[in-house]
Formats: sequence, C-alpha cells, structure tokens
Amino acid sequence: MVTATAVRFAEAGYRVEVAAVATPGVVSRLSAEMRSLAGGLPSIGRWTPPSAHESALEQSPAVVAALEALAPVTRVQVFSRERLLSSNIRTSDGDWERPAEAAAVLREEQRHILTDREAVGWLRDYAGVFALAAARPGYLGIETAPTYLHLQADAAYMLRSLMLAPGTPVTELRAEQRERDVHLRRVLPPELMPRRRTNPPTPPFQRRPASPRQEPPTLGR
Repeated sequence: MVTATAVRFAEAGYRVEVAAVATPGVVSRLSAEMRSLAGGLPSIGRWTPPSAHESALEQSPAVVAALEALAPVTRVQVFSRERLLSSNIRTSDGDWERPAEAAAVLREEQRHILTDREAVGWLRDYAGVFALAAARPGYLGIETAPTYLHLQADAAYMLRSLMLAPGTPVTELRAEQRERDVHLRRVLPPELMPRRRTNPPTPPFQRRPASPRQEPPTLGR
C-alpha cells in the first residue's frame, strides 16, 4: 500500500521523499497507551490494537527498505525522536549517494536499549499509565492484556538491568512492579497470565528440642 501510494504521487509529477521516525520498541509500546489514556475519563483516546502495533513495529524496516528500493524516491531520512540518524539522496544518475542503510538504521534504533536514566523515566511513566488503565472500568481485559503483559515484561527487564545502578530506587520500583502483577492477576483470566516461578520445595520445619539447661525463648524478647 505504501509503495503504491509513493508511485502514484511520482506518476502525478510530485517529488517523493521518505521520512521515517524510529522509536525503541519499549517506548513505542508505552506511548501508544499514553495516547489512549492521557485524556482520562470519560474521553477516549486513539487506541491501537496490540497485534496491530507489534506487527507495524516488526514490519516497518521492511516497508522502509521497499521504499528505499523505489526509483522514484529521491531522499530517505531516518529520525529518532531527538535527532536525524541517517539521510541519503539520489544522484543525477539515479543511484544513492551512499549505500542504502535506512532500514538497518531504523531497526537498530528500534532495538535501542535505554540508559539507566531513561529506564527509570520509562518506569515512572509506565506507573502513571498503568494507574490510568486500572482506574478505567473494564479497560484491562482480554483486548488489552497482550500490551500490558508485554509492558510488564519490558519493566522486568529494565528492573534487572538497574539492580546495580547506583542511586536508583530499585526497591520502590520493584514494589510497584509487584503491585501491577497482583492487579493483573486479579482482573485478567488466569490462562493469560504467565506462570509464577516457584522456589524448590523445602523440607518441613522441625522444631529443635530446647536444652534442659536453657530457658525457652520468650515471645517478643
């Protein structure tokens, strides 16, 4: 569809350029929920089905590669949310000035691992988004479960990466993560939830007999 549209514009005499915005998957996923919930009740934001978001995220480099291969496309630029990452233009003989790399640059940025500071900011934003989702009657359910289970997995990964980061409020962030897990297990069908990891069985507790020469311990001492 995208390449056909580009060709139609070129055939109509327009100059065709491509500008792609590359966003890390974890950021894109959370941003979609921000757009959906930011207005608060009773407003309804633009909601993206989880399958549609993940499909677009996965396939977007292929779309950029297909556009990059079209002769009518004269410029391809890839941006992050902060800056220009890549830019390429066609020369007078129709070849790219530099090797075609837009799709690879896009994919690399999508897989960007957040810095410790960015991860903490992401976790703070996620806490706010989750609070809005939990407060909206019926929002957390079968339709939205894939997104929030994925976000929980994203958060768990970041928390593990922050364990040794100095000055990071890991204890507080982990407590918030546990509260979210408890809430999801309460509102979602059990079969949707990942199984909790279980600890190896421990032998039954056995009380050691008190020595006759010692006074038994007193409760509260």
